[in-house]
Amino acid sequence: MASKYIVISVFSLIALAMLLSFASAAALEITALSYSGTTSHNSDVTVTFNATYSGTVGIVTLNFSESSAGTVGSWTSLPSITTIANDSTPISFTAVYNIPAHASGTTYPVLKAKTNTTSPATDQETLTIAISSATTATITSKTALTTSQNGTINITNTGNTALANLVLSASGSLNVTLSSTTFTLAAGASTLVNVNAAEDVSDLELGSHDVDILLETSTGTDLATYTYSLTGYFCDYGDVNASDIDITDIEDVDSDDEWSWKPFDQIRIDVEIENNVGDDEDFVVELAIWDTDEDEFVEIDDETSLEEEVSIDEDDSETVTFEFTAPSELEDSDGRYVVYVKAYVDGDEDVTCNSESAESLEIERKANEVMLDDLTAPEIVQAGDTVRITGTAYNIGTKDEDKVYVQASNTKLGLSQKSSTFDIDSSESEDFDISFVVPYTAENGVYSIKLISSFSYSTSSDTYRKESDTYEVQIKVVGGVNTTTIPALTGYSQITPKLDDSNVVAGREMSVTATLKNLGSNKTTFILGVNGYDSWATLSSISDRIVTLDGGQSKDVKLVFAVNKDASGEKTFTIESTAGSNKVDSKLVAVNIASSSWFSSLKSKFSTKSSLIWIIGIINLILIILIIVVAVKLAKR
Repeated sequence: MASKYIVISVFSLIALAMLLSFASAAALEITALSYSGTTSHNSDVTVTFNATYSGTVGIVTLNFSESSAGTVGSWTSLPSITTIANDSTPISFTAVYNIPAHASGTTYPVLKAKTNTTSPATDQETLTIAISSATTATITSKTALTTSQNGTINITNTGNTALANLVLSASGSLNVTLSSTTFTLAAGASTLVNVNAAEDVSDLELGSHDVDILLETSTGTDLATYTYSLTGYFCDYGDVNASDIDITDIEDVDSDDEWSWKPFDQIRIDVEIENNVGDDEDFVVELAIWDTDEDEFVEIDDETSLEEEVSIDEDDSETVTFEFTAPSELEDSDGRYVVYVKAYVDGDEDVTCNSESAESLEIERKANEVMLDDLTAPEIVQAGDTVRITGTAYNIGTKDEDKVYVQASNTKLGLSQKSSTFDIDSSESEDFDISFVVPYTAENGVYSIKLISSFSYSTSSDTYRKESDTYEVQIKVVGGVNTTTIPALTGYSQITPKLDDSNVVAGREMSVTATLKNLGSNKTTFILGVNGYDSWATLSSISDRIVTLDGGQSKDVKLVFAVNKDASGEKTFTIESTAGSNKVDSKLVAVNIASSSWFSSLKSKFSTKSSLIWIIGIINLILIILIIVVAVKLAKR
C-alpha cells in the first residue's frame, strides 16, 4: 500500500512539472504582423509586432534585444520599456531594422523579448528580408576645372553590385581629355579621374563653355553625368590683375528707359575707368554686345567691338563715351543681349586687364515697323536731268512684310514717285531706288525730297495700313529757272499715269490713261514713248504718240496693252515724254497682274460693251431649259 502511494506521488510530481513547463512556455509570445519582405540597400525596414503574456505575474515589463546571426544589418530602433498584463490581451509595438549601404542577398534579423520577472519568460521572432540589386553610381567634383587649373572627378559605385567594364566619356563645347576612360568598381568603391583641358581655357570666348562627363555601362546604360561649366572673359587673356583697373560705372545715358532699346536707336554709353596701376598710363577701353543665344558678338557699325583710348593719371579716373546706332538685327528679347566692357593698359592686355558686363538688354520691337537708311542722292543736278535716289529699307518689326514700297515726293517739283514693291522678312533689309526727271521749269535752289515707306499690306482690302517716319534727302538744282527772271518756257511737260482698271488679269487687255500737261508757256510738240513692258505684254495701241499742247494745256492719252497669258505678280513699265532732243519727263508705272481663271475670264466678258448681249443670251438659255423641264413633266402626265 505504501508503495502505491509512492508511485502516485511520483506521477503527480511529474505531471505538475509538465504543467509548469507548458505554462512557462506559453507565458510570452511575440509575432511579426507586417513588414516589407523585399527592400533596397541603405534603407530602413519598419516591423510591427504583437505580444501576448499569460504568466503568473499580473503586470510585467518586456525587454528587447537582437540576434546578429545570419544578418547584414541591425535593429536601429527597439521598443523602449513596454508593460504588459497577463490577461493574454495582445499589445502592438514597432521596431526598425536598417539595411546598410552596399548590402546584398537575403538577411534574417531576429528580435528577442523577455519579461523582467524572477523567472523570465522569453520569445523571439525571425524575419526574412530580401535585398534587391541596385546598379547605381555618382560623379562628383573633387577639384574644380577652372581657367587656371585642371579638374578631378570622383566616381563612386553607390549600388550593391560590382560594376564591370565601365565607360567614361566627355562631350560639349569645351574640349577635355580624361586620365581613365574604362575601369571596374566593386560595390561602394571609388576612383579618381583627372579632367585636363585640351585647349587654352584662359582664352575662351564670352559665354558659357560646358563639358558633359558621362559614365555608362559597356552596353550603353547611363549611370551618371557631371557638367563642368566655364565662363569666358571679354579680356583676351582673362581678367589679369583686374584690381589695378576699376570699371566703376557703365551707364546708358541716351535711353528713356535705360537698357531698353529698339533697332536704330541712337545709343550713348558712359564708362568710368579708375587707374590703380601705380603710374600714369594710356588705356584702351572696348565695348561690345554679346548674343547669348548665338554665342557671338553683334556687329556695331560693321565692327565686333567699339574702341576708345584714354590717358588716366595714377589714382585718378576718366569717363569714356561710346556713341552708336543700335544694330538692326537685334531680336525682340529680354536678357538675350549683354553689353560688355573691358579696359587694359595699352599694349599690355596680357598683363593688366579688367572686364565687366552691364545690364542685360531688353529689345523692344513692334509687330510691323519699317525704317529707311543709307539714303543717297546726287548733290547737284541740272534741270531736266534724271535723278536716282537709292536706299535700304529695314524690317525691324517682328513680322515679315509681304509688300512694301517707298514714295518720294516734293510739291514744288511736282514729284510723287513710288518705287517698285518688294518684300522684307523680319530682321532683314531690301535695297530700293526711285528715279524721276527734274522739270526744266524747276527754279534753281535746294529741294528736300521726302521719303516714306508704306507697309503692313492687307490683301483683302488692297491697302497699306502703316507708314514709316518721314526721311529726307536734298538735291541742289542748277541750270533751271532763275527766280528773278522767268523767260518764255518751251518744252516742259508732266505725265500723270493712271490704270483704268486696277484688276489686271493675265491674257487680257490692260488700259492706262496718261495725262500729259504742257508746263511751259509756249505751244510745244511732245512725243510719248513707252518701254520696259516687252517681257510681259504687247503694246496694242496708243491713241496719240505725238501731242501738241498750248502752254498750260493737258490731254489724256490712252494706252492699251495685251498682257501675256503667263504673266503674274508685279510688273512695271515707263512712260516718257520728249520735246525735241530732250527727255522732259518720265514716270514708272507698277501693275499687279492676277493669274488668268475661268471667273476672271467671265468677269472680263461682262466688263466689255457686249455685256448686255451676254446677259440676254444667258436669260434665253435659262428660259429654254425651263420650257424643256415643263414639257417633260406634261408628257409624263
